[in-house]
Amino acid sequence: RQQGRLWLRIGQCRAAQQQPRAAQMAYRQALDLDSTLARAWLLHGEARLFEQSAFAPAIRAFSQGLRHEPASSR
Repeated sequence: RQQGRLWLRIGQCRAAQQQPRAAQMAYRQALDLDSTLARAWLLHGEARLFEQSAFAPAIRAFSQGLRHEPASSR
């Protein structure tokens, strides 16, 4: 679980450095390690939508993120 969060943070850093491919790979690695990381799903969806214009995969990622997001944060 901790490793998944680490990869999520790496993805966020890569995105901030304008490295969208590296960010996507890090988000994917985070999700491979912990598929319940809502933030990773949402950021993965954003990257699919805004960087790649991949609408259907973005919707799937957003849906997964919302499914795993705690009710208290909605």
